[in-house]
Amino acid sequence: MQEQYQNIAIRSLEAARINLESGIHEMAAFCCYHAYESSASALAASLNEPHGKGITHGHKLNVFLKCVKKRTSVVGFRTKVSALNAKFLSLGGSKVPFRDRLLYPEQPTDNSEDVMIPENVITPEQVERLLQNVQEVVDWVGQQIQYQQTP
Repeated sequence: MQEQYQNIAIRSLEAARINLESGIHEMAAFCCYHAYESSASALAASLNEPHGKGITHGHKLNVFLKCVKKRTSVVGFRTKVSALNAKFLSLGGSKVPFRDRLLYPEQPTDNSEDVMIPENVITPEQVERLLQNVQEVVDWVGQQIQYQQTP
């Protein structure tokens, strides 16, 4: 399963690039999230940890951080994964998680008429940085999986 999850991650990053180039940056951001979570499941599967559809999004990302800590002592990389987890799980002053805010309009918590729409949740420039960070993580997971399969 780890290869399939990793392939989904790679394809999701390609979809993110296409969406970003097409001006649909909020969907590019969601594709980054999907790539990250898929790569997280790839690493978890390779280490026989909980992964996939059977666990919540938050649990997947927490398992991933645990797996990263098992596989590397590089503080900078651990910090990057921790920061990405925080971003993807963040409510950011909202009652809705970041990943969902990229997909659905959000009713304001006050009585205002200002509905938050997905394209206003993140800027194209922020998505470019997110894409770079997620690409680094996906590449690292690919190396970890490859290393485990080498006799």
